[in-house]
Amino acid sequence: MGFLDKLAKYLKKDTAVSEVPCSVEVQKKPIDSNIFDRGLEFVLASEGGYVNDAYDPGGETKYGISKKAYPHLDIANLTLDDARTIYYRDYWLSSGEKVASISPQLAMILFDTAVNMGSGTAMRFLQRTLHVKEDGVFGPATKAALEMADINSVIDWYMTNRVIRYSDLDTWSRYRRGWIKRVIALVREVYK
Repeated sequence: MGFLDKLAKYLKKDTAVSEVPCSVEVQKKPIDSNIFDRGLEFVLASEGGYVNDAYDPGGETKYGISKKAYPHLDIANLTLDDARTIYYRDYWLSSGEKVASISPQLAMILFDTAVNMGSGTAMRFLQRTLHVKEDGVFGPATKAALEMADINSVIDWYMTNRVIRYSDLDTWSRYRRGWIKRVIALVREVYK
């Protein structure tokens, strides 16, 4: 059962979702040297432009960069180049870059999760999936477990953990549709 089938079951739907070929052997795909750029393109499409949603705990945001996370920034005037620099420095290097040589697909997923939920959470989801100590740091034990794991299963369980985390948030009822769409779009993107 692939991730989208598990998601459909979790959401108690009667029919399974089978549009994404979750049995693809992702380990055999070559490393995409532009995986950060591809991941950033996905993040920016998901996050959009300037938003100041009173219900969003991040507050004022632009390109997904929040005032809560970066109180010193003038969010309304943030440039795309500034957002790219922040994403690379603060999110890619602490998440996706760590696993890109093992699985570019998983690197994109960790990067998007780091942007959406924080780098520590992104790494703890990976560690939970791999059954290693959940300390939020990509150390030797996490790396060794990932190198020995079936990447398809890791992706399936990782994304399941992400949806379950969303469902535990106070804002689930307001944002669930968008979060589920983002998860499905991300799975489709990494299996292109």
